Parts: sequence; structure tokens; C-alpha cells
Amino acid sequence: MSTQVHVAAPSLPSPACGEGKGRGTTRSGARVGWPRPAAAGLSARDDLPARRVAATRRLHHRWNDLYDLVLDIERYPAFVPGCRAVKVYSRAAAAAGRTVIVSRMTVGVAGFDVSYASRTTGDAGARRVEVEALDGPLRRLDALWTFEPDGDEWTSVGFCLDYAFDSAILSAVASRAFAAMFGEILAAFERRADRLFTLS
Repeated sequence: MSTQVHVAAPSLPSPACGEGKGRGTTRSGARVGWPRPAAAGLSARDDLPARRVAATRRLHHRWNDLYDLVLDIERYPAFVPGCRAVKVYSRAAAAAGRTVIVSRMTVGVAGFDVSYASRTTGDAGARRVEVEALDGPLRRLDALWTFEPDGDEWTSVGFCLDYAFDSAILSAVASRAFAAMFGEILAAFERRADRLFTLS
């Protein structure tokens, strides 16, 4: 098994995960259920740098099992770092065999709970899962999972996440906790897969 993990805070806004590879940006288009920083007495900042977590691993599991695991959002509290609760609002089949899930996740970060809604789109044909935040304390939260088969029983899994805070205060308080939590996600999914799937 090989692993590469990279966490970066670029000085200029970075493109969303997967941009430039046949995928458009997935910046949040709606924000509901969470006050804008100015309304909460915080200073909103559009110039705070976007942060990126990117990792790849070669796992001894079939890609379709790993793809289904990522879409099994309801069970995230059992193994995803910091995940306290998940409420799924809808799960629907879309065009071209895609699956679209709208949910709300609550995570524990730096001693407090953060809740945000997201849209998860699974595309089995393209072997990828995209996640777009719809509200919450971040100006941006976009994630991309990719699954590249390596033979019949191995898969190269890619995980990329871009996020940016709405305020300097939130960034100062939670940036390290977010980076640590997101940096452990792929390892957590690997442990979960090892428990659920057995290959000879």
C-alpha cells in the first residue's frame, strides 16, 4: 500500500478539486441555516486563502465496494473522524446512473459542534463522488473522491478537499482542527473497508 498526503494553504485561491479535468466548479450556490459572519458579529473575509487536503492510497479492495462505502453516508458517525451525526434529507437516482444525496452532517471541531448541509453526487460510470457544501461556517467546501481499478482486487483511491473559512476568527480557532480531521478521512475509510470487505 502506498500513501501520499498533502495539506496546503495557498496564498491565492486554488481551483476546486478536479477543475480542469472535465469538471466544473462546485462552489456553494446556496447558504441556509447558518448566519453570515457579519450577522454574527464576525468579520467576513473574502481574501482568506483556500486550503486543500489531497491524498491517494492503493487499497486492497474492489473499487465498487469503496464507492458504495463513500455513499453510505448514514453510517459515517461510526467511523469518520469528528462526525457526530448525519441526517439524510433525500437520496435519489439522477440521469446517467448518478445518485444524488442531500444531507446534514454535524462534526466536532476544536471543542464545539459545526453543522452543514451538503449535496453528494455519486457517478459510478465515472467512478467518482463529488461533495458540495450548501451552507455552514465555511465560504467553500468541495470534495472529490476518485476510484481507479488496479487489477481485479486493488484500487487507487484519491481524495481531494478544498475549503475556506468565512472569517479570520473562525480560521484562527478551527483551521488546525479541520486540517487534522480532514487529513485522517482516507485512513478512516481504509480501516472501515478492511473491517467490512474481505478478499482472498
